[in-house]
Amino acid sequence: MSAASEASHLEENETAEALTVRPVEEYHSLGIAYETYLQRDEQEQNHWHEVVLSYRQYASFAISQWTNTNYRLHSLADDYRNVLPAALRRDTPEFHGRATQFKEAAIRNQFCLDCILRHAGQPHSQQDIVASTRFVSDAQISKVTSVLKSLMRDWSTEGQPERDMSYKLILGALTNVAVTPTWRPRVCVPGAGVGRLALEICREGYSVQGNEFSLYMLIASDFILNGGIATPKTPLRISPWLLETRNVHQATDPVRIITIPNVDPTRTRLAAMPPHTKSAQWK
Repeated sequence: MSAASEASHLEENETAEALTVRPVEEYHSLGIAYETYLQRDEQEQNHWHEVVLSYRQYASFAISQWTNTNYRLHSLADDYRNVLPAALRRDTPEFHGRATQFKEAAIRNQFCLDCILRHAGQPHSQQDIVASTRFVSDAQISKVTSVLKSLMRDWSTEGQPERDMSYKLILGALTNVAVTPTWRPRVCVPGAGVGRLALEICREGYSVQGNEFSLYMLIASDFILNGGIATPKTPLRISPWLLETRNVHQATDPVRIITIPNVDPTRTRLAAMPPHTKSAQWK
């Protein structure tokens, strides 16, 4: 065997040895713990794909829910169907107007969610991708709806009264810890949601870290804080109560339009930070 072929043979053996799957115990003295870590890592990846799928299928789910609800109403006996309001009877102009409003609201919400997915580098609902055989559940869409409601509460003018009831108490308590030119106290915001409280604390001069467990909320907060797309000059319009069935006082409540954000997160943050610490990204 020539030197070149022998070297090639040794290289192939080394590669094969490197690719050999060894017991977990050889890599880590706590084999069970390390195996659990790997399992959780795979679960994290699966969860990420579920979150992305939930965002992407929101409008399809909403329209499907609308169709199913109205199918059941239309299946009622004539005596029952005739006492329904005109907007709930399929053959009326009021019904068609309500259907149009619902579809437009679903498209508005999906556009906002697609912007979040694009910022996260994930395929959105308008891209041609391999059709998924998986469909999201009510529980998953409920979490997406919670994101839309949180965006309303944290980043709209309409959400100001609710923010005042909770955030003002926290901001008032922080005044006991003074910010100086040489010292910016560090504040952790657990359950930061979509990031408005963390931004308000940063505005007061503190060094802030927001912690959030929900991946649904995390990608939305990353978009609103770092995306640079949604600003008061170029806002997004959403209907956060579209799938709500409780506390609906008027037929127009679910399709009500909310504009976000009411402040520019990037400009607000940079204006509050010392010059030597300013960064284009909220980390």
